[in-house]
Amino acid sequence: MEKWVIKTNQGRYVTIPFILTSGFRSYLNNSPTAKDTRRYSSADEAQEYYEKYLAGRQYYVDKYTFQNGEALSGIEKVAYDALGRQAPVTTE
Repeated sequence: MEKWVIKTNQGRYVTIPFILTSGFRSYLNNSPTAKDTRRYSSADEAQEYYEKYLAGRQYYVDKYTFQNGEALSGIEKVAYDALGRQAPVTTE
């Protein structure tokens, strides 16, 4: 099973957003398989949300979560086994 996540240039990942009156605020964590990391079913869906986060209007990452020079950098494929654990991603 493969999922997609939004990552930063320092190898951290966007979490599931909190719903606020100002929009959907996310934070960053260190693992693509943490239970609070937001995962997408397709590359197209992940790319769509990546662009929403870059626009920074309704979807945004809390600015205090970023470390020095850190920024959103793209999407990444993460593979899972049948039990939901991270499995090696095979390159094609």
